[in-house]
Amino acid sequence: MINDVNISKHAVTHPKKCREIADRYGWKLLRVETTKSKILKFDCVFEGDTQFPNYQEGNKDE
Repeated sequence: MINDVNISKHAVTHPKKCREIADRYGWKLLRVETTKSKILKFDCVFEGDTQFPNYQEGNKDE
């Protein structure tokens, strides 16, 4: 069992987005949880510390 301290959550509008995110970034999806939000209705629960890439990092033109 995964310790809940070693998880990351990212909110989405539809549960299938969780699988898309997991596949795109190579993250291990543990489960999908519902939220109380009217817009971002689901939380994707991933194993470990997950962060989206910062594509602005290193861009000196801005």
